[in-house]
Parts: sequence; structure tokens; C-alpha cells
Amino acid sequence: NYHDRNKEGQWQVGDEQRVYNTAWRPLINSRSHLCMDVKGASKDNGAKVQQYTCHSNNNQLWRYEHDTGRLISKDSNKCIDIPGDDNNLNNDVQLQIWNCSEGSQDQRWNLDGNSFRNRANTSKVIDGYGDSKGDKIGLWGNHGGPNQQWFWGKAKGHKACPYHNASFDGAN
Repeated sequence: NYHDRNKEGQWQVGDEQRVYNTAWRPLINSRSHLCMDVKGASKDNGAKVQQYTCHSNNNQLWRYEHDTGRLISKDSNKCIDIPGDDNNLNNDVQLQIWNCSEGSQDQRWNLDGNSFRNRANTSKVIDGYGDSKGDKIGLWGNHGGPNQQWFWGKAKGHKACPYHNASFDGAN
């Protein structure tokens, strides 16, 4: 589904599942129109995830693996992670990146429309707090608001990637 938003080439998160495992693309918050970003382009475990002006560097490119539920950063090849143990499902927990782990429920997300729901507790979703660059991205109870909706963007100078056999940077 093409998602206009007055910007050419943006695709809803809910597009064909086969795209997720092959494409590295920015995720843009529906309310703030800011990108999901690893703060300071850090590759360290525990680096915080925030909203930031879209620039399409690798710290803003993500891939969703439908089968595993992982949301992976291109820059570090690390997963979006809920800090602490698998029971830390409180509201207002800022997300981070961490080494991807087979057994971690903190790194598993279901795609529901344009929301990412935690597989361990599907009432919790990835939420963009605020409307300003640097505002955190965290976990919050689902209410369906635009701050909990994400859509795939495109990198500057690159075409959108609606096809399962094309990588985001244009190489096939």
C-alpha cells in the first residue's frame, strides 16, 4: 500500500511481509515524522533509540524479520531491545539496541498494522514520545495513537523498495 503523507516513496509498515527480511529502510513515526534513530550512531550494547531528523545514515536504517520478530539496525546489526530482563514491560521504558539473542523475548515484535507489539505482552507497543528530535522511543500500552504508528521511508537519493528481491541501497 502506498502511504502518501505528501512525501513520495513512503510505504506503510504493513506492506508485503517478504520485503522486511531484505530491505534496510528508515522507520518514520506517524505523528512526529521523525525517524527511528540510534543515538549518536553508537554501536554499543545499551545505546538508546530516539526520534531524530531523518538523514538516512545507517543508524536510521532497519530491517524487520517477520519470522523471528526482530527489528535490526543496519549500522550495528543489533536488535531493538527492552532494557533489563524479560519482565520489564512497564510504560516509559526507553528502548535500546543489544546483541540479538535467540532466547530474548525483549527483542521480539509482532507487526500489527503499522504498530510493533511486543510478543511477550501484546498490549505493549513501540511508542514515539514527543514530537522533537532527541525525544525517546520506548514501550507504552497500546492506544492506537499516531505516536504508535510507524511507516517505512526511503533513503535520500534512493528509490523506495517495494520488491522482495531488491535491497534498499538499489543493489539487486
